[in-house]
Amino acid sequence: MRKRHTLTSLLPSYGKYPVAGKVYIVGAGPGDPGLITCRGLEVLKKADVVLYDDLIPHEILVHCKEEAELIPVGKRRNVTQEQINYVMEQKAKEGKLVVRLKGGDPFIFGRGGEEVEYLVEKDIDVEVVPGVSSLYAVPAYAGIPLTHRRISSCFCAATCHEDPQKDQAINWASIAQFKGTVVLFMGAKNAKETLQRLLALGMDPDTPVTAITWGATTRQKVIEGKLKEMSSIDLVSPSLIVLGDVCNLRFKLNWFEKRPLLGKEILLVTPKEEGLFLSSFLKEKGAKVFVFPVLKYEPKASCKEEIQRIKGLDFLAIPRRALLTPMLRAFNRLGLDLREMRFEILCPADGKPILFEKGIPYKLFEIDVKKDGLKGRKIGLPMKDKATYMFLSDLGAEVYFLDFLEVLPSGKNVSKIIEEHLDTFTTFVFGDQVCLEAYLDRFGEKGEKVMEKKEKFILPPFFDCLSLETNFSTLFKKE
Repeated sequence: MRKRHTLTSLLPSYGKYPVAGKVYIVGAGPGDPGLITCRGLEVLKKADVVLYDDLIPHEILVHCKEEAELIPVGKRRNVTQEQINYVMEQKAKEGKLVVRLKGGDPFIFGRGGEEVEYLVEKDIDVEVVPGVSSLYAVPAYAGIPLTHRRISSCFCAATCHEDPQKDQAINWASIAQFKGTVVLFMGAKNAKETLQRLLALGMDPDTPVTAITWGATTRQKVIEGKLKEMSSIDLVSPSLIVLGDVCNLRFKLNWFEKRPLLGKEILLVTPKEEGLFLSSFLKEKGAKVFVFPVLKYEPKASCKEEIQRIKGLDFLAIPRRALLTPMLRAFNRLGLDLREMRFEILCPADGKPILFEKGIPYKLFEIDVKKDGLKGRKIGLPMKDKATYMFLSDLGAEVYFLDFLEVLPSGKNVSKIIEEHLDTFTTFVFGDQVCLEAYLDRFGEKGEKVMEKKEKFILPPFFDCLSLETNFSTLFKKE
């Protein structure tokens, strides 16, 4: 008789020993958090430990598990490569999934090859997840294609920070005579010396040069000129330099710097799922958005006594997208089908896709209800929410607090990262008053003081992310 195997029987048995760990060397892309690859985001979400560089887009760390250990290992932390290698090795030997998160692509001027080499020698399971490289992405965000059929059919890349101990030095004379686009990495510290060297070795002094600082981020700055002019400029890190006639296309192809919120760095203090949804709209307008999930809403363990109270309602109000999923989970736990209730869900427009997919009756506040009034209508709120209570009461509704949801702290592993960057944010956006209070509890006097001269918003009840430009009109004012 043929033996049947279950899935678990086909897997190796480790007995009392832990499952072997693994290290992923992941490229995070050059600055825009949206440029991390699908595979990179997938392994980041399941990582137990993340060792991250200074120049990665820190906003993507919100995708990590709440219990993940986040370890900064950038050069500005005075962490050596030997220390990084040792931590990766030890964490993997503890049976953990480790992500080594690096800017750009780990195999292009990123020491990723050295790290993989070390791990292989230590017999550690390792996988490389390539990233979008600043080699071509940063020029693209500045409106510069590295190749163009009418202008340049080839390009070369070199670092301005060469290891003096390696056997063969860069042939700068060949680069000076190169008939194509030249890209220089790590150009801030040695920019003058490198450009002067190319000039001395015969590169045309009228060669167009573009220096891009903080490329592919909302801080992006661009300096343009001829080689003979640019060889005397001072740059700050991180900078990338492009030389060649393709630089002349920038005036026509520049797209990124036209976005209305470029330069805005927004701290969005709201539950994770809602924050990621809202941040996608803000980032589309050019803002840098760090979602801080300072709290989360969860169904209460016991709320059966609320079942009788909801039967006489006209509406169950879900004033924020963040409340919708936990509220649906609460009803599932109670074995209640919202499709069979006599009341309808009252929600903002951004909650429509979730309810429509599940076939749950709903009314959109701005479209279906607000203009007709709510006088005398009985409305339940899933938890205590003074702002929404007052808002609906002023519209004539009879409002009742229900006890379905509770507020729990969240985002502890990213709190320290956010605290380090508090001074850099230009704008603070809070999901509601509860989020503001949780933020102040987390950061205290420092958190309050840093906001004094900054833009601040508390989202109103039934805020609709889909009408973002109207709701955030002050963000779009030209200063």
